Amino acid sequence: MEGTLNDKRQKRRAEFIAPFRVKPGAKVTLAKNFDPRFKAGIKNKKDGVALLEEGVRQQREALLEVKQALKAQAPEGAAPDPFEHEQEQEREQQDRADVEPAQQGGGDGDG
Repeated sequence: MEGTLNDKRQKRRAEFIAPFRVKPGAKVTLAKNFDPRFKAGIKNKKDGVALLEEGVRQQREALLEVKQALKAQAPEGAAPDPFEHEQEQEREQQDRADVEPAQQGGGDGDG
């Protein structure tokens, strides 16, 4: 079941991204080539924000897995990552920023 859900999510993302793809070297004028009213089936701002947050969360998890795999493969006694402390602080700040708007509530702006 997990694979099926993941496949559905990947298909949804691919379908969402498809209309925005342009060929390398193509000239794009946003106002001319893209409809600013296009919503890709997203009914309201809340749903769009949820989709974006899910994508960001999945990317963070994937990056963490890669980092952990690289760290596990590092030779014993290898120099520690000089930016690890800084990156941890940035993650904590971002996590707090992600939680604060959700706690404030408010409308979804689609009045």
